Amino acid sequence: MADTAAAADEALDRAGRRIGEGAAVPNVDNFCLGIARFIIKEGWRFNTRESTAFLKFLEQYERASADQIDRLSFMKTCFEQLPQYDRNLLNSYCAAPRGQARAKHRRELAENLNVTVSALRIRVTRLRHGLEDCVKDLSKNYW
Repeated sequence: MADTAAAADEALDRAGRRIGEGAAVPNVDNFCLGIARFIIKEGWRFNTRESTAFLKFLEQYERASADQIDRLSFMKTCFEQLPQYDRNLLNSYCAAPRGQARAKHRRELAENLNVTVSALRIRVTRLRHGLEDCVKDLSKNYW
């Protein structure tokens, strides 16, 4: 997390939640510092993942053909035409790490939206199909 105030709030929220759940905490200061360390590590891992993905994108972009670059441009245009809620949903859904963490993230996302994981998958699949259709339409008009 780049915002230190937000990171501190998150640490206190997590500590409060854990204590509220009945965690035995002999020293609250050390407990909060430990949580803050985890938040810093999470932020570092997230930033590392983001920068690695961006570097891979740049490498692929440099090797990409004109058709692939046009397709990326169309995808961006179509994505920006989506309502903000749908863009946020796709970003949240696709931002998850791999493996069990991804499954947990998507379960939590579904829970936050008060839908089942299946309903979330269906909604995201429909959004993806809509993006694909939009890109195809733009491609037809372009060529």
